[in-house]
Amino acid sequence: MKWQFMVSLRYLFGRRKEGFVSVTTFISIMGIAVGVAALIVTMAIMNGFNNEIEEKILNINPHIIITSSGHIDDSERLVRALKNVDGVLEAAAFIDGQALISFDNKVMGVLLRGIDADPRKRLTRMGGYLTEGTLGLKGNGAIIGSELASSFKLKVNDRLSIISPLSGKELDFKVNGIFKSGRYDYDLNLVFVNIDMANTLFLKDGIVSGIGLRVRDAFKVDNIKREILSFVGIPFRVMTWKEMEKNLFSALKLEKIVMFIVVAMIVFVACFNIISTLIMTVMEKTKDIGIMKAIGVTRLGVMSVFLLEGLYIGLAGILLGSGFGIGLCLLQDKYKFFKLPPDVYYIYSVPIQVRVTDTLIIIGSAFILGLIATVYPSLQASRLNPVDALKYE
Repeated sequence: MKWQFMVSLRYLFGRRKEGFVSVTTFISIMGIAVGVAALIVTMAIMNGFNNEIEEKILNINPHIIITSSGHIDDSERLVRALKNVDGVLEAAAFIDGQALISFDNKVMGVLLRGIDADPRKRLTRMGGYLTEGTLGLKGNGAIIGSELASSFKLKVNDRLSIISPLSGKELDFKVNGIFKSGRYDYDLNLVFVNIDMANTLFLKDGIVSGIGLRVRDAFKVDNIKREILSFVGIPFRVMTWKEMEKNLFSALKLEKIVMFIVVAMIVFVACFNIISTLIMTVMEKTKDIGIMKAIGVTRLGVMSVFLLEGLYIGLAGILLGSGFGIGLCLLQDKYKFFKLPPDVYYIYSVPIQVRVTDTLIIIGSAFILGLIATVYPSLQASRLNPVDALKYE
């Protein structure tokens, strides 16, 4: 088999009239490289979007919420029972409601969320997102998002009014902290206050909107949901964070599949370049093939020469594409030089997450396509009649 490697390399690099390698060979290699790099970058971006969105959802929202078609009157008893469920780390009541925020003659609608005043008992993990102030919510304190603060030119210790459109009640709050989650809709629309103040504002009379849970493993919430449903029953409704954002994640999954198919077409087209390159090589080396057959080289031996040449082209493209794609992903992950409009994508820069499994699937798929592309011209070479081949001019 050693001589086949030597001959295939000579055919690949021995075309001195055309340069180090032929133009068609170079185009084939670059086609594979561009396709592989584009696939790696595309999948890394799709994974990054999923990861970023999941992280922000899990840090800002409860992992599971329990609501009722009626009223949750005895929320404290239910909270105590839910804390005993295996896998549940924390349970707490919350109040959600639409409200209007007013400051310096400017008014805007927001989602007001009343949560526990004690940060240790909260379901949110906003500590890493806090840019100014504190997480304290005692009394009339409020925590607002960075986009809302920028829109209203609000700073820590500024006072603002929050109005409930349903009750008509208005209360004054002091900005205790400003957070920046990186998700635009959260940073613009979400305001956290003490649950007691939310109760007063919305005239809830002690009735909460729901119970939120934080669990040990957010990706195994379905098992916990089934256990909770077994004892809360009707009229309660249990929803996981995946169900709350079902449309978003379905859209992201579909987008990932479509992008993979579209970008994979680059690799597919590049494989046709491999076919044309090898066919041209077979035509150019017809007399050589005749000589090989005349001295006793088998059809398999001839075929292996051109299979190896095609594999060299495919592997060169895969190595170049993988190196460039992974390198670009690592640079973006570190320096974040590709920015995004946050009002469209909810985040500020293109997120990246390179997964080993995705990369191996891309490399494996490109290798198999490249191998398939070499079969036809290699078979054609092996079927040449040695007499006709030696007469070929």
